[in-house]
Amino acid sequence: PSATASPSALSDATPPLASPPGAVPTAKPGVLLSVFTTLFDKDRSTPEGEQKYLIQRNTLIAFANLGESVEMTVFTDSPQIQALCAELAPSVVCSSNFRTNSHGTPVLKSMYLHIENATAAPFYGYVNADIIFTDALLKALRAVQRGIHEGVLHRRVLVVGKRTNFEMPFPLTMSSPMVLNRSSGPSVIDKMAARGKVFQPDAEDFFFVHRNSLDWSQIADFVIGRVAYDNWLVDHAFHQGLDRVDVTNTVHAVHQTGHDGNMAGHTPRVDSNWNKDLATKHGGGYDHGTTDHGNFETRWHGPEMHLIARPQWHAKNRDELLEQQQSMREA
Repeated sequence: PSATASPSALSDATPPLASPPGAVPTAKPGVLLSVFTTLFDKDRSTPEGEQKYLIQRNTLIAFANLGESVEMTVFTDSPQIQALCAELAPSVVCSSNFRTNSHGTPVLKSMYLHIENATAAPFYGYVNADIIFTDALLKALRAVQRGIHEGVLHRRVLVVGKRTNFEMPFPLTMSSPMVLNRSSGPSVIDKMAARGKVFQPDAEDFFFVHRNSLDWSQIADFVIGRVAYDNWLVDHAFHQGLDRVDVTNTVHAVHQTGHDGNMAGHTPRVDSNWNKDLATKHGGGYDHGTTDHGNFETRWHGPEMHLIARPQWHAKNRDELLEQQQSMREA
């Protein structure tokens, strides 16, 4: 389930950009991924609220622990979450530079546009606030980067994958071994992944793109935390000719399942059909919108991660390149 930000966020104002449109900021040395999410206040006096807070805290710490290759932005105007960002600074920063719909739910493209103009990282994207990774994610992105440089992939790429559901203890307290800290190694997340269960291909919780892969200004005001935007976005990438890389085989995207379960995004809300209504109004669909519609996947070959083509999901403009690759393998 996606987290939502406080309803007092900028509802209709155009978010100011960190730099002029089209400009590329000065790169921070070694930054590979600029990741962002949204967090919302929870009443920590209740077991449900404390569990959700610690799950969200885990997500920020897990990304902070990936080191200088990752920078993280949390879109929020919550003092509670801003205090958490301050605790993890400079690895994690907070920003109120986003828009919401009329019901206070964050608009996805406003966050992408902000990050696109605020970072020089080659990859950037959204992740749900209950998903944690090890450095296998960085190895996958470097494999994608190599694929781009070698001409195996287009420069326009979307990276997705299935999540692995792990049921977090309830109640959850700071003393739990499942609560991360800045010295936590990858073994805790690996144990969660080993005990979890890989979920269905149409439940997508992270969307990392290579720079300038999509024109976010032309995408409708889909909101996070509501159904349908994830499948629409992957389907849109398919029809826009992006290469879609499914990293499920090599990257554990551990979904920390809270007391609200694995289908919290389907909880009835006043704007539950917001994304479906936008898709109907603006067009697009869902027929190529799952992780299984990736036209590449990642696989381990010993210690190295490699890209493997899935020819059945390549668009027509990929046929010639695939034939060239096959000829090279047979030579």
